[in-house]
This record gives sequence, structure tokens and C-alpha cells, in this order.
Amino acid sequence: MKKDHAKKRYIGKIIVAFLFGAAIMAFIRYISYGGMNSGTQVNNEEFLKVAEEIDDIAIPENVKIFALGEATHGNKEFQELKLDLFRNTSLQLL
Repeated sequence: MKKDHAKKRYIGKIIVAFLFGAAIMAFIRYISYGGMNSGTQVNNEEFLKVAEEIDDIAIPENVKIFALGEATHGNKEFQELKLDLFRNTSLQLL
């Protein structure tokens, strides 16, 4: 009876050690890819060369379909920007 209990404890320790090792390896892999970082930082000067103010964006009169894609998903700021853009452009179309 004692041998069975000792064997179960030993197997339990091996499982815990394995899970702990797997968690450490996953964490190291996560950190090696930048963690929560979005990758390399963009050059703001380069971005400002092509950026436009929402009020400066004009839709040609012959446009029938207006769409805006997004590079990120779940980004609150982008959703707010998209809403502002649709509000401004919808007023142009009316």
C-alpha cells in the first residue's frame, strides 16, 4: 500500500516538474518574440510623410463603395479612428 502511494507521489512530482518546465520554455519562447510588443518600432517621421488628417480625406463623387481595412484587430484607437472617418465621409456623401 505504501509503495503505491509513494509511486503516485513520484509520478505526480514528475508531472508537476514537466508542466513547470513546459511553462518556463513557453515563457522563454514568448519573450524571445518580443512578448506583448508589436515588433520593431516604426519611424514616426516616416509615418508622418504619408499620414493625413481625417478632415483632409476626400472621397471622389463617383465612388459607390467605401471600405476601410485594418491592420490590427481589437485595437480601440483604430476603431475610434475608423468611426470618425466614416462619420466625416458619410457627411461628405450626403
